Amino acid sequence: MTPTFAPRRWHPVGLLLLLAVLLVPLGCSFSASSKSSSDSSASSSGSSSPGDSAYYDDVRSTTEAYAKSGGPFDAYQKKLGDLAKERGVTNWEENLGTYAAIGEGLGQAKASQGLVDTFKSRLAPPVQREQRRQAGRDPERLRLQEVSRPAFGLLGIAIFLVMSSGPAAAEPPRVIDYLYINASEGSASGGHVALRFGDQVFHFEHRPPGILVLARGEFERFRHLYGDLENRTIQASRIAVSDETYDLLLAQFSRHHFAQRQRLEALTAARGDRELLEALLEPGVVAIAGLGLFTDAADAGAGAVDRAPALDALRARAAARYGPDFIARRTAELTARLATLEPDGPPSTIAADDEIRPPTYGFSAQFHDTSEALAALDVLDAARALRRGATWSGSPRLPLESGEAARLTRLADALEESLVRLLDSTRPDWGLSMLLGMARLIALRETVETGYWVVLDAFPVDATVLPAIRTSRRRARLTTIRENNRLELETARVSLLGAVDVADGFPEADYARLEAAANRWLELSQALDEGGRSACTRACCSPLARVCLRRRGCRRTTGLASRSRSRPSPARKPGSRRCSSATTRTT
Repeated sequence: MTPTFAPRRWHPVGLLLLLAVLLVPLGCSFSASSKSSSDSSASSSGSSSPGDSAYYDDVRSTTEAYAKSGGPFDAYQKKLGDLAKERGVTNWEENLGTYAAIGEGLGQAKASQGLVDTFKSRLAPPVQREQRRQAGRDPERLRLQEVSRPAFGLLGIAIFLVMSSGPAAAEPPRVIDYLYINASEGSASGGHVALRFGDQVFHFEHRPPGILVLARGEFERFRHLYGDLENRTIQASRIAVSDETYDLLLAQFSRHHFAQRQRLEALTAARGDRELLEALLEPGVVAIAGLGLFTDAADAGAGAVDRAPALDALRARAAARYGPDFIARRTAELTARLATLEPDGPPSTIAADDEIRPPTYGFSAQFHDTSEALAALDVLDAARALRRGATWSGSPRLPLESGEAARLTRLADALEESLVRLLDSTRPDWGLSMLLGMARLIALRETVETGYWVVLDAFPVDATVLPAIRTSRRRARLTTIRENNRLELETARVSLLGAVDVADGFPEADYARLEAAANRWLELSQALDEGGRSACTRACCSPLARVCLRRRGCRRTTGLASRSRSRPSPARKPGSRRCSSATTRTT
C-alpha cells in the first residue's frame, strides 16, 4: 500500500459526511462481480471461524442490538447460529468464546440484571446444562463441578469489564485509513474506495439484482482480494482522529451495516416463505437439508450390516443419559410444534433508515429447522449409514501417521459427547448441526478403523464443472496449486491434532478447516491423476460454502413427516471435474 498524504485532524461531523460522500459514488466499480468481496475473499485467503475477531464482533453487535430492541429469544438464538454457520461452524454452543462476546454485548448495551439473568438461564454452555440436569439427582456434585469448572463465568466477567471500564491510559492517536484501489480492467475499471478501522474495512458494493450495499470485512481478506487476486495497487491515506471521532464514525458505519443486514435478511426470509409455500402445494415435496448425506429410510434394514456402528453407540449413550424413550418424546414434541406453524403476516410498519428491529424467526426458517431436527432424530434412531458417495473414495488416499489413530479416537469421543449434549440443546436450529455432526462422527470412526483419512465430500451437487480440456492447458498451474493445497492440508492437520491435545471439547473450527483443505487437495489430485480432468481451487471449501454439505443430495419429505426420498442429483459428465464460479478466475 502507498500512503499519499500526511495525517491531520478533522471535525467529527464534517468527517462523517465527507467519508460517506466519498465512499458511495466509487462503490460501483466492483458491480460486475457475482459475489461480494467478503464472500470472494473468504474463499481465497484462509478460513474464518469462531476464533476470528469478525465473528466475535458480529456476536457482540447482535447481542447489543437484541438487548436494546428485545424480541423473541429463539430468534436471537437462530441469529447466533446463522453467524456461526457463515464461518463454517454449526455448533456454536461448544465455543466458549461466544459466551464472552455475548457478555461484552450485554455490557455495551448496559443490560439490566434481569436480562443478564435471563441470558444466563437460557444460554448456559452445554456443560453447565448437564450440571443442572444432574443437580436434581446429586446437588452436592453440582456444587463441586461448578467450583472446578466455572464455564459460564466468561459471560459475567465480560459484562463486568465492559460496564465498569473507566478512562483508559494515554494512548497514541487513533487513525482511520482511507483506501483507494486503482482501476483495472473489466468490472474493476472504475476504481474502488474503502475505510479501514483497525482490522475492519467498510466499502460499498453493487450486488444483484442491482442494489448498493455497505460491505464489511476483515482488512487482510480485503487486501488479499484486491491486492493479490485482482493485482491492484491500494493507496492508503491515514487520518489521525480523536477517540470520540473514531468511535462516532465506527458506530455509525456499524449501525448502518447492521440495519442494512436486517433488511436483506427480511427479504431473504420473505423469499424463503414463498418458496416453501409453493413447495407445499406440490404433492409432498420439501427439501430437508443435510439428510441427503445418509441412506434412505426405506433402504435401511434392521440388520447390523445396514446400520452405522458409530450412531448405534451414540444412540446408546443418549439413551443412558436421557432415558430410553428420549427420541420418541423429542419427536412427539417437534411434530406437535411443526403442526402449529403458520405463515407470518406482513410487518405492521416500515422500518426507518438505520432503525434496528427486534430479530425475527420466520415461518420457513422454523419449518426447516424443525424438519431438520426430526430428520436428525430419525437418522439417529435408525442408525443410518452414510450414503454412497458422501465421503471421498478412490485414490489418492491419506494414510494416518504414527500416533494419530489414538488422538483421532479422542477426537471422535469428544465429538460424540458434544452430540449427546446437542440433543438436549434449547437452540431451535440444532437439527442441521446434529446431522452434520453424525456424518462427521461416522467418518472419524472409519478413519481410525481403516488407517486412512475419511472426510465428507464438501462439494455441492450443483458445483460448476470445467471441461477436461482446460486442465490440460493449465496443468502446470494446477500442479502448483495442488502442492500449495497440500501444504495447507498439512498445516490444518497439525493444527487439528494439536487442538486435540489442548481442547476441552470438539474443535469444530479446526476440523472444518482440515475437511475443507482435504477436499481441495483431493479434488485437484484426482483431476490431475485421472487423465487430465479439470479441477480448480473452489470456494465450497471456504467458511461460507463449507455449509454446502447440507445441500449435497437434499431429500424430500412427505407432508410434515420426516420420511424422505432422494432428490435426483445432476449427473457429472465423464472427464470433467467440479469447481465453483468464484474461483474459476483465480486458476
